[in-house]
Amino acid sequence: MRKKHAHEMASHIAPPYELPEQAVREFAQLFEQIYGISLDPDEAAFRARNFLNLYRAVLGDDGLARSINTIT
Repeated sequence: MRKKHAHEMASHIAPPYELPEQAVREFAQLFEQIYGISLDPDEAAFRARNFLNLYRAVLGDDGLARSINTIT
């Protein structure tokens, strides 16, 4: 069996989706606070989606739903 590349695996983790603008803005603000790097909205959305896909890969969709419910 051939090994899958990361981009092939990531495509199966979560379907394409758009994040709310507010979530992207908050991600960009946190990123700038932590790393001192300002992100434009497209880059912030890209990095936020990647972060969520990593989270899902580690904890699964159930882990994401549980953590979102504890925040709200």
